[in-house]
Amino acid sequence: MAWVFPNIILATAIFGTLTILTALVDRRKRYIGWWARTWARWLLWSSGLPITVHGREYLLKGQRYIYMCNHSSALDIPLALAYLPGTVVFLAKKELFRIFFFGWSLYAMGSIPVDRSNPTKARQSVDRALESLRAKEISLILYPEGTRTRDGRLLPFKKGVFFLALRSRLPLVPMAVQGGFKAMPPGAMSLTHTPIRVTIGQPIETRDLTDEDRGPLLQKAYDSIQALLEPFPS
Repeated sequence: MAWVFPNIILATAIFGTLTILTALVDRRKRYIGWWARTWARWLLWSSGLPITVHGREYLLKGQRYIYMCNHSSALDIPLALAYLPGTVVFLAKKELFRIFFFGWSLYAMGSIPVDRSNPTKARQSVDRALESLRAKEISLILYPEGTRTRDGRLLPFKKGVFFLALRSRLPLVPMAVQGGFKAMPPGAMSLTHTPIRVTIGQPIETRDLTDEDRGPLLQKAYDSIQALLEPFPS
């Protein structure tokens, strides 16, 4: 599959340009998610990977969410953009925003850079994310492990993102991606043909919770995602 990476460059150039141009007029990010979704579906379709999605019936039309997903591979981002409704943005490490053109597209979408090496700046990123959630018609996806798994197993969750989930007052939706680690483990420069399954769980309400509920919410989210990661034949 040597053509996969040239295809990523081509698709990013086309849909990144459209995203940047749309961002000039779509201040609330109401429509910009369409280009991101089309980019992601192009990449996934051209990869030839068999993909199934379960649980979309739990998501209400027009509702915004905080999604939380295991981080199994670089495929997680296009899978989220392709199959979640509306405009979905990310808290992403600041290094991604330095990538020529791709970084511009991330900014245009409304994604927010995070400086993981600086706790103060990381907290400022959470504040910016809350401001965006209040001002724009977006949902947010978080990867609470904080990094990609190195062995395919679910890692412990970081606590900080759960302050963001609580203060957003938006429903928290657990998600699980299975097969992504085998298809494209960290450091891989090619894809392995293997089935991918995306499972969306039932939303967890946060509107009546406080900061003191962070621990129980973290555990509930972890248990929900772990339960979605049931054995899946690959």
